[in-house]
Amino acid sequence: MRLLFLPGSRTSPAARFRIWQFVEPLQSLGHHVEVRVTRPDRHWTPPPGVGLLRKPIGRAASLVRLLSAAWIARDAGRFDVVVMNRDLIPEVSVSALELLLAHLNPRLVFDLDDAIYLGQRGEKLRKILPCFGAVVAGNDELASYLCQHNANVRVIPTVADGERFRPVLRRKPGLLRIGWSGSAEPLRLHLPLIRDAMQDLARGHEFEFVVVSNQRPTFAWKGVRTRFIKWRTETEIEDLQQFDIGLMPLPDGPFERAKCAAKAVVYMAVGIPAVISPVGVSKEVVVDGGTGFHCSTRAEWHARLAELLTDALLRRRFGAAGRARFEKSYSLQAVLPRWAELLEQMAALRVVPPLAGHRPVRA
Repeated sequence: MRLLFLPGSRTSPAARFRIWQFVEPLQSLGHHVEVRVTRPDRHWTPPPGVGLLRKPIGRAASLVRLLSAAWIARDAGRFDVVVMNRDLIPEVSVSALELLLAHLNPRLVFDLDDAIYLGQRGEKLRKILPCFGAVVAGNDELASYLCQHNANVRVIPTVADGERFRPVLRRKPGLLRIGWSGSAEPLRLHLPLIRDAMQDLARGHEFEFVVVSNQRPTFAWKGVRTRFIKWRTETEIEDLQQFDIGLMPLPDGPFERAKCAAKAVVYMAVGIPAVISPVGVSKEVVVDGGTGFHCSTRAEWHARLAELLTDALLRRRFGAAGRARFEKSYSLQAVLPRWAELLEQMAALRVVPPLAGHRPVRA
């Protein structure tokens, strides 16, 4: 098959975990895979310090991105299947690009891993989703939304490459490390949920709190020894392998209930217990008392983390069970056949002529 992938970004977690990491495995199966990213990419913003020029620069960037996206779509008909993660560009007023792509190649697959429909892009998605030959949801919450706008919905979870994300053979010396990894927005919105529990924990236990992010934390929690590591692609796995326990606190809101639990997945991949808020699909990914703990209150966070800090055998048992669960259900190797099957089914569809509509039908 000739496949065109449109991830929308080179570095965002959604693009990396839902699109980029499948390129080489699909190529190893004999498929031709081409990846194209708009310039500037979906998450680019004007640099700080430009002052009054911020809006004009932003408008100019949107125009350049629109032209770039149109150029990317120019020969979509040459490919057997086109796959995009989210919409091609984030500008809410532009829905013609996906309609153009569907006209050029109705074997078009839309992949969704976040509840972007809750924002201003909701109306745009309602316009474009019916034109896709298939849509892929990262979990059942997202699938329930997509089913309202497209009849061909598949659920494929967010996964990590089990050949790259692996448990460390020998733990790095030092204090026990409780870790969190994520981008700037959840750093600001989610970590404060466990501040009190972490301060309580620090009064009775020695540990280091390691934060891996693209932005330095602005908080300083009393008594909690905190170390910041700047997130880099080259050291992402090595940084995670320093953790003894991984955290994923979440508020129970509509956006968070649609998240795909990527943090929990990578914690299990590197063989450490995941301590999470049981929100959305995360409560299915992490088995409470089996691969980690579910915590909803300050007292639960404190008690469960204290239990893990003081019980090395429990940490090892949870870590081993989490890695086994990861390999079976949440590794790239486990879900690659499902993606390959979907792409082969799409490639085998004959296409209704453009004037009759955009939907493919089974040959």
